[in-house]
Amino acid sequence: MQKRFNTTIRGLFPEGETVLLAVSGGIDSMCLADLFLHSGVPFEVANCNFHLRGEESDGDSDMVRQWCGYHGTEFHCRDFDTEAYASQRGVSIEMAARELRYGWFDSLCRERGYAAVAVAHNANDNAETMVLNMLRGSGIKGMSGMKLMSMVPVPGASVPLCRPLLEFSRKEIEEYVAAHEVPFREDSTNAETEYRRNKVRHLVFPQFAQINPSFLEALGRDMANLAQVSAVADDWYGNARTEVVSYEGADEARISVPGLRKAGNVGYMLYRLLEPYGFNSSDIASLQALLDSQTVSGKVFEAGDWQIVTSSSELVVRKVARVCDPVCIVVEGPGLYEFAGVRFSVSVEDRDPGMPLRQPAGVTVGDAGTMVLPFLVRKWRNGDWMMPIGLHGKKKLSDMFVDLKMSLVDKEKALVAVVPGMNPEGDGPVRVAALLGRRVDETVKVTADSRKVVIVRILS
Repeated sequence: MQKRFNTTIRGLFPEGETVLLAVSGGIDSMCLADLFLHSGVPFEVANCNFHLRGEESDGDSDMVRQWCGYHGTEFHCRDFDTEAYASQRGVSIEMAARELRYGWFDSLCRERGYAAVAVAHNANDNAETMVLNMLRGSGIKGMSGMKLMSMVPVPGASVPLCRPLLEFSRKEIEEYVAAHEVPFREDSTNAETEYRRNKVRHLVFPQFAQINPSFLEALGRDMANLAQVSAVADDWYGNARTEVVSYEGADEARISVPGLRKAGNVGYMLYRLLEPYGFNSSDIASLQALLDSQTVSGKVFEAGDWQIVTSSSELVVRKVARVCDPVCIVVEGPGLYEFAGVRFSVSVEDRDPGMPLRQPAGVTVGDAGTMVLPFLVRKWRNGDWMMPIGLHGKKKLSDMFVDLKMSLVDKEKALVAVVPGMNPEGDGPVRVAALLGRRVDETVKVTADSRKVVIVRILS
């Protein structure tokens, strides 16, 4: 077993650099420590005391400390109030312990310059994880098993995580520890079936062993095959997404609907694109059904702080602002302004006789004599109306949006200018002077008699 272990770790770490071992005091991690002790690779030990089992937890840490002292190994220990952490963050004890230990391992490696963190996950752990992931419906990646080398699972981590015992079964570990008289402590909770992993270990796997005594090897082969399938899927996804994602920023992404249909495997593509934003399989199935129908536009899906807004041409994934915008802003005079995430400039200029009446998208021009400053800018509201140039009749903005073929995202961003004096007193529908960047009202249009004009340019 030592020879196989040495072969496994050969070349994994830079020559002469130190590895940090995560050692709890249990049989797996003490086996890992003893194998490293005889491998020639420099290492130090990190032990977490989660204080979940009273004196038993303290005893585990003391035993590891004594082992390190006997072998002249540097020992690091951190105490955690795991239950308080879990309560504060609303997570399970298992998840709390995971976040605490890996967060500490990552910071310890950065501070002291360790080459990697080594943990004692073995073949049984890998098979248990596969079964648990399968029951969670985590997909092919979750069923591909753990890797020999990955990264410490904390946000922004760059510290390698190594699992040198991954090919060894728990039976092999037990035999090694017995043969070499390696000290260890038994965690009393390991025999309980309260936790899901223990249920699989003590209730499910014995049944598997009756059906197939070599079930661990069989599951190992399955995980290796699924990992290869996952790698092929990763390659396809990486190539296809460049044609599907038209824009990707910190707070917004845009997914081309024609690109999705052309790429094929729409369900899988949607899963890979949207799973990082927190959308679940039910959301993705509903979205795929929508794409298969004839009516795609105007639907909204939400997951946490993220929202998908659909149109016939694209899916807009955007972060939902949880703060309340002000009701409106007052445009006092020329300058740069921002409201509800839209930046625009306002200027007052002499009228150019050659200025066309129809302006390009994003530019609004009104007569400075009727579109008088200061005026208000706000989001449009139901009931807002205007008399667009050339129509000679009253038109609700909601109807204009349909005529202009504006998407739901564009409608939500739409801003209007309200000029004092255009509306009588009262709480009824409001006549607006302009739908900024789109249309102006007859009352503020530029004519041959206009001397100065107000120009509003949408910048973003």
